Amino acid sequence: MIRILILIIAVAVVFAVAMLVLKAIPQKRKTIVLGSGAAAAVIAVFMQFSFPLYLSLLAIVAVSLLGALVYMKVLEKEELENQRLLEEKRARKQVRNPSQPEAAAELVEEKPMIKTTGMQTITVVKEEQEVG
Repeated sequence: MIRILILIIAVAVVFAVAMLVLKAIPQKRKTIVLGSGAAAAVIAVFMQFSFPLYLSLLAIVAVSLLGALVYMKVLEKEELENQRLLEEKRARKQVRNPSQPEAAAELVEEKPMIKTTGMQTITVVKEEQEVG
């Protein structure tokens, strides 16, 4: 019982410190990370009473991986939302200025780039040395 009380106190302190120190990280992400860590600790404490140590450690790893999966799904959703908003912004910009992309395409198609290989530059240097 004392282990559980100490765990609750430790989790409360870690949550408070993390909320104050990590202000740059959004609230949702902080809560996912801290919540998965706290859940792993709680599950491990309860498993210590009836299971061997290696199963408690396995439970900590499993809950941590589950927390990481949830965190990555949240990040993926945020990135998709940002990408969708960016595409909408570009579409609105094209509706306002439809002639601008065509002019940029014409500029790109005008001059094909000629690649100079290493051998071509060597012959030019030899010709300059013979003349000079």
